[in-house]
Amino acid sequence: METYLSKKQLGQKAEIEAKQFLLEQNWQFITQNYFTKFGEIDLIFINNTTLVFIEVKMRTPKSDFDISINPKKVKNIRKTAEIFLEKENINFTEIRFDVIFVNYNKRGDVVEIGHRPNFF
Repeated sequence: METYLSKKQLGQKAEIEAKQFLLEQNWQFITQNYFTKFGEIDLIFINNTTLVFIEVKMRTPKSDFDISINPKKVKNIRKTAEIFLEKENINFTEIRFDVIFVNYNKRGDVVEIGHRPNFF
Protein backbone atom coordinates (compact mmCIF):
# COMPACT_ATOMS: atom_id res chain seq x y z
CA MET A 1 0.00 0.00 0.00
CA GLU A 2 1.42 3.38 -1.03
CA THR A 3 1.66 6.21 1.47
CA TYR A 4 0.96 9.72 0.25
CA LEU A 5 2.17 12.93 1.85
CA SER A 6 -0.26 15.76 2.60
CA LYS A 7 0.03 19.07 0.76
CA LYS A 8 1.49 20.64 3.91
CA GLN A 9 4.06 17.85 4.26
CA LEU A 10 5.02 18.20 0.59
CA GLY A 11 5.38 21.96 1.06
CA GLN A 12 7.69 21.48 4.04
CA LYS A 13 9.65 18.87 2.11
CA ALA A 14 9.93 21.27 -0.85
CA GLU A 15 11.49 23.92 1.38
CA ILE A 16 14.03 21.40 2.68
CA GLU A 17 14.84 20.29 -0.88
CA ALA A 18 15.15 23.91 -2.09
CA LYS A 19 17.42 24.80 0.83
CA GLN A 20 19.67 21.81 0.14
CA PHE A 21 19.71 22.65 -3.59
CA LEU A 22 21.07 26.14 -2.85
CA LEU A 23 23.52 24.98 -0.18
CA GLU A 24 25.00 22.56 -2.72
CA GLN A 25 25.65 25.59 -4.94
CA ASN A 26 27.56 27.24 -2.09
CA TRP A 27 24.93 29.86 -1.30
CA GLN A 28 25.04 31.23 2.25
CA PHE A 29 21.92 30.40 4.27
CA ILE A 30 20.45 33.23 6.38
CA THR A 31 17.05 32.05 7.61
CA GLN A 32 13.95 30.04 6.79
CA ASN A 33 10.23 30.81 7.24
CA TYR A 34 10.63 34.47 8.15
CA PHE A 35 7.20 35.67 9.31
CA THR A 36 5.64 39.11 9.71
CA LYS A 37 2.02 40.21 9.88
CA PHE A 38 2.20 40.66 6.10
CA GLY A 39 3.29 37.13 5.30
CA GLU A 40 6.22 34.77 5.09
CA ILE A 41 9.42 34.45 3.13
CA ASP A 42 10.30 30.78 2.70
CA LEU A 43 14.08 31.12 2.44
CA ILE A 44 16.63 33.92 2.63
CA PHE A 45 20.12 33.36 1.24
CA ILE A 46 23.17 35.30 0.11
CA ASN A 47 24.48 34.49 -3.36
CA ASN A 48 27.85 36.19 -3.87
CA THR A 49 27.00 39.84 -3.07
CA THR A 50 23.23 39.54 -3.53
CA LEU A 51 20.65 39.03 -0.80
CA VAL A 52 18.02 36.69 -2.21
CA PHE A 53 14.46 36.26 -0.92
CA ILE A 54 13.04 32.96 -2.14
CA GLU A 55 9.49 31.72 -2.59
CA VAL A 56 9.31 27.92 -2.79
CA LYS A 57 6.57 26.32 -4.86
CA MET A 58 5.83 22.63 -5.11
CA ARG A 59 4.04 20.71 -7.80
CA THR A 60 2.57 17.24 -7.86
CA PRO A 61 1.23 15.41 -10.92
CA LYS A 62 -2.28 16.65 -10.08
CA SER A 63 -1.36 20.32 -9.67
CA ASP A 64 -1.10 23.06 -12.26
CA PHE A 65 2.40 23.84 -13.50
CA ASP A 66 1.72 27.57 -13.43
CA ILE A 67 3.87 28.90 -10.61
CA SER A 68 2.72 32.46 -11.00
CA ILE A 69 2.46 34.50 -7.85
CA ASN A 70 -0.41 36.97 -7.66
CA PRO A 71 0.24 40.71 -7.17
CA LYS A 72 -0.97 40.66 -3.55
CA LYS A 73 1.49 37.87 -2.70
CA VAL A 74 4.31 39.83 -4.37
CA LYS A 75 3.40 42.97 -2.41
CA ASN A 76 3.35 41.03 0.87
CA ILE A 77 6.68 39.31 0.19
CA ARG A 78 8.28 42.66 -0.66
CA LYS A 79 6.88 44.26 2.51
CA THR A 80 8.11 41.31 4.58
CA ALA A 81 11.55 41.69 2.97
CA GLU A 82 11.59 45.40 3.87
CA ILE A 83 10.81 44.55 7.49
CA PHE A 84 13.55 41.90 7.53
CA LEU A 85 16.12 44.39 6.20
CA GLU A 86 15.05 47.03 8.70
CA LYS A 87 14.96 44.72 11.75
CA GLU A 88 18.20 42.95 10.91
CA ASN A 89 19.92 46.22 9.91
CA ILE A 90 21.22 44.58 6.75
CA ASN A 91 22.41 46.68 3.83
CA PHE A 92 22.84 45.09 0.43
CA THR A 93 23.19 46.96 -2.83
CA GLU A 94 21.75 43.97 -4.67
CA ILE A 95 18.51 42.32 -3.61
CA ARG A 96 16.61 39.75 -5.63
CA PHE A 97 13.36 37.80 -5.42
CA ASP A 98 13.60 34.25 -6.78
CA VAL A 99 11.31 31.25 -7.06
CA ILE A 100 12.41 27.66 -6.56
CA PHE A 101 9.97 25.03 -7.75
CA VAL A 102 10.09 21.41 -6.67
CA ASN A 103 8.22 18.81 -8.72
CA TYR A 104 7.13 15.54 -7.12
CA ASN A 105 5.71 12.29 -8.42
CA LYS A 106 2.61 10.84 -6.77
CA ARG A 107 4.73 8.99 -4.17
CA GLY A 108 6.33 12.26 -3.07
CA ASP A 109 9.71 11.64 -4.70
CA VAL A 110 11.46 14.71 -6.11
CA VAL A 111 11.63 14.52 -9.90
CA GLU A 112 12.85 18.05 -10.65
CA ILE A 113 14.05 21.20 -8.91
CA GLY A 114 14.00 24.43 -10.88
CA HIS A 115 15.27 27.90 -10.07
CA ARG A 116 13.93 31.13 -11.55
CA PRO A 117 16.02 34.14 -10.52
CA ASN A 118 14.43 37.60 -10.53
CA PHE A 119 10.97 36.08 -10.79
CA PHE A 120 9.32 39.24 -9.51
